[in-house]
Amino acid sequence: MKIGVIGTKGGWSSEKLADTVAEKTGERVLIGMDQVRLDLPRAMRTTTGTTSRTSTR
Repeated sequence: MKIGVIGTKGGWSSEKLADTVAEKTGERVLIGMDQVRLDLPRAMRTTTGTTSRTSTR
């Protein structure tokens, strides 16, 4: 499983969170806001090149 942080590249809080996740997982994934679209009526999340259903729990 990959864990990615969606945030602002260069933003201190997004960068810090991505670093912290990388310490735990061994992989640093920071997804910029310009690469994300959230379609709430269809419960779909899209990042560049991937689409997945968002949990409704």
